[in-house]
Amino acid sequence: SEPALQLARHNARINGVADRMTFHKAQVIDFLQDSLRAGRRYDVVILDPPKLAPSRKDLDRARSKYRQLNRAALQLVRPGGLLLTCTCS
Repeated sequence: SEPALQLARHNARINGVADRMTFHKAQVIDFLQDSLRAGRRYDVVILDPPKLAPSRKDLDRARSKYRQLNRAALQLVRPGGLLLTCTCS
């Protein structure tokens, strides 16, 4: 969300790291695929998709989607980098 991005930018500024950080709000799979095609790599990737399994019946579909997202995100992490994945499912 835009408020979360504003807070992240603010925290980067007050911690003196704003010049080394970028924040993106996008449809995650589109952003990941576009970044892969462009050959981008990052030291840290934080993947925080929306809840994909609101109920037990959605688990199989959600697992598949989480695998797809994490596989793409891992390809964007530079060697020695960090992937942080969050989920509320």
